[in-house]
Amino acid sequence: APGCLIHPFAPLTASPTSKMANALTQVQDFLAHPSTPEVRAQFLASVPLEALVGLLGSGSKSTEEIVCQALVRLLGGDHADSRAFLMSPQGSQLIPAGLSHGSVLVRKTTTELLSSKTFDDEWVGWLRSQGFLLSLLKAVVDPIIHVGTAASAALLKAAATPMGREGIFVENKDQLWLQCEDGSDSIVQLRVLELVCKIWQLSPECAEMSKATPARATLVGLIDSDDILLQLNAVEIIALLPPREIGRDIMPKLADAAEMCGEQVVFARLLECICRFVAELPEDDSETISPELEDTLHRMLGGRFAACNPSGDQVVSDLLNALAVLCSSVRGFSSLAESGTAPAIITVLPGFVQSLHHPTRLAALEAAMRLLQHATAPPHSTLCEQKFAPLTPFLLSLARGPVPEQKIGALCLFRSMAMHAWGLRSMFAQSDFLTFMTDRRLETFKRALDEKFGVISASANHPEILEIVGEERVTALRAFVAQGAYYTPNNRGGPDQVQVASEHL
Repeated sequence: APGCLIHPFAPLTASPTSKMANALTQVQDFLAHPSTPEVRAQFLASVPLEALVGLLGSGSKSTEEIVCQALVRLLGGDHADSRAFLMSPQGSQLIPAGLSHGSVLVRKTTTELLSSKTFDDEWVGWLRSQGFLLSLLKAVVDPIIHVGTAASAALLKAAATPMGREGIFVENKDQLWLQCEDGSDSIVQLRVLELVCKIWQLSPECAEMSKATPARATLVGLIDSDDILLQLNAVEIIALLPPREIGRDIMPKLADAAEMCGEQVVFARLLECICRFVAELPEDDSETISPELEDTLHRMLGGRFAACNPSGDQVVSDLLNALAVLCSSVRGFSSLAESGTAPAIITVLPGFVQSLHHPTRLAALEAAMRLLQHATAPPHSTLCEQKFAPLTPFLLSLARGPVPEQKIGALCLFRSMAMHAWGLRSMFAQSDFLTFMTDRRLETFKRALDEKFGVISASANHPEILEIVGEERVTALRAFVAQGAYYTPNNRGGPDQVQVASEHL
């Protein structure tokens, strides 16, 4: 039958030594065949668990590698038979043997097998009942980073379920913080703190349980330490938290760390975190933040934009992503405007929209879309007109183009331009703009139809639209809005239809 072995696995009935040799041969044979349910079942029926455990204890590195490959093929992924085997009495013996093994590869493989399953109530409940959540918590502090990382990934999945959260934060909370006490290995300590901060982000329930831990206080202590490397690691981890949870007292320290940071990935995370914190402050917030924090933020933004590659690269893309976050609210844009940094950024932004570096172009489209939503008064609105109005033909070419992400980015930017009289004039000055925007048949996915509808709706609602485009076009715009985003006329004499578009983006 397809997928079955030509030579079935033979039962292991010889002496212990020959059994081990036969088992290794059958493992190698198993690796040479497709991993179908029939082959897996046949192998498990022929090679008992003690033989696999025995091979793992052989002391031979090459044998351990072969057995680990077989375990991944046999038990990896989320197919039903692999889960059933791991939850069987045999699996319950294999897992602790693997997690406590002296080989890094065996420990890593076992941990990744547990993480490869769907963490539903059945799986998490079984892990708890067998004590394997506790085993994973212990594995987080494994001296080998690959093992600790794999254990953290499994626990992050578990924390997304109520049963997993209870197992981590209630049943085993002492184990969670055992390695975070004073004098603990700093690398291990940071790994535990990173896990808690990642769990913190998952849901309000996770946030509440995480707040009850000493994670934030421990990180603040590390930030205040004399060890520069520890400080940088701590600020990188605390930046994973929602900005409001970090607090006004810590944000200036993150800004200082970002200014000193030479690692681009860490800098980008810190910069975005600070931008989000400023953007999410209430407009009527009576408790002002440190002026030094905003000064540092805008000094970093202005300085980095002035020094960046005009053609675009990952550094520019990261800056633009942070700018989009800052300009996502009135409070954030006001901070940018009051700093005096906005004109220089507005001046260079259209060039990045035209960048040939794809991530830079996408980030610039989003940043421009956010910025134009709030740059509604002079002098910034005047400068935006000067810089973005000439960009309209290029944006229209992106909206017509074959790259879905760029199409959506251009349409979103058109919607922000439709909030401005100058934007309406520049868009409707294109002879085919209205025809393109109102032709639903050109689009093959729902998001494009939604964004086109958003552009036309924003245009129709602008108070100066009648003066800009005339009564005939206003009538066409309002008719389009009344029909909705997915309307398609029926040309065969039947009733008009609502277009059904495929989901994309």
